[in-house]
Amino acid sequence: MELNLRGSVALITGASQGIGAATAEAFAREGAHLVLSARQAEQLMSLAGRLKQAYGVETLVVPADLRSEAAVKHVVMAAYAQFGRIDVLFNNAGANRRGGPLELDDAAWQADQELRPLGYVRFCREVLPSMIAARRGVIVNNLGYAGRTVLEDYVAGSSAVGGLINFTKMLAEQVARHGVRVVGVHPGPIDTPRLAHWTEDELRRIVSTIPLGRLGRPEEVADLVVFLASERAAFITGACFLIDGGASRGIG
Repeated sequence: MELNLRGSVALITGASQGIGAATAEAFAREGAHLVLSARQAEQLMSLAGRLKQAYGVETLVVPADLRSEAAVKHVVMAAYAQFGRIDVLFNNAGANRRGGPLELDDAAWQADQELRPLGYVRFCREVLPSMIAARRGVIVNNLGYAGRTVLEDYVAGSSAVGGLINFTKMLAEQVARHGVRVVGVHPGPIDTPRLAHWTEDELRRIVSTIPLGRLGRPEEVADLVVFLASERAAFITGACFLIDGGASRGIG
């Protein structure tokens, strides 16, 4: 299926590994140029070099701790300086802190919320003026399925995602008339380095809750993100898509 993404510019946060890295490769395979940001500079450089060699796309690496407004502005300004535009934003950087409703202190809550939801909001705020001016652009927010189902020991992430679902829908409604689309994806348990802090027993329990009987693969999420960013999804906005092997039991 031709997605008509060749020559477009995709900014991907949390791009050094997992879903972010897989999505970077999926965009590169379609011929899109890349702006890659995360804290891990060495991993980003390695990924960028590999994708440029394999697919011939231009890559810009902007290492940054995205928990501050200044860092977000720096990444976006670097992207504009290099490419002159951003066609796709994939908001993907987020913490994965464990803790129940009464276990996390204020500092833990604030640290997580600086990255998500505030990081997502800041990136949207920075890229939208040029997208609106161009009357084109797509924002894809990685929301995770924690906002759609109750997960033990993940109150900070679940709370952030719940708010971001509404943010995604509200923003989509506001910018649709300008030709800009905003969508969300809800990956379920995906086989990424973020699962390293789970024990084998915990992982078995997680897999037992997935009707398809396995963890998802980062590439499967990446394929969905790239499709949603493409012209093939031109009539989709304000929607949030589950990709969780059936793990979410709710109908809402």
